[in-house]
Amino acid sequence: MKYKDIEKYLEDNIKPKRLKHIYGTVEAAKKLAEHYGESVDDAELAALLHDCAKNLDDDELIDLSTKYGYNVDEVLLHQPQLLHGVAGAYIAKPDLILQTRGYWMLSNTTQYHELI
Repeated sequence: MKYKDIEKYLEDNIKPKRLKHIYGTVEAAKKLAEHYGESVDDAELAALLHDCAKNLDDDELIDLSTKYGYNVDEVLLHQPQLLHGVAGAYIAKPDLILQTRGYWMLSNTTQYHELI
């Protein structure tokens, strides 16, 4: 992998069981991207980031999501862990300095993976 800053963030902030899931997702995403002729780099990056906010507690997820203008409705207030994708999209850009041509796609992949 070539995303050392992201890997360091994950290792410092994500529990080992979740980290194993993330790295498994990375391998699956790379194989799928290769099979379908899509960008393996973009797939790897999206998979690395898809659970980068899983470590946050409910209040942190709600606060981060509302801070950036996301509409947290009654369902999400009762199930805040569903916001980990939304919060992850906000963590990825400023904290992991995600500057890539595919940021919009990656942000949306991260943000909506749990909500669809």
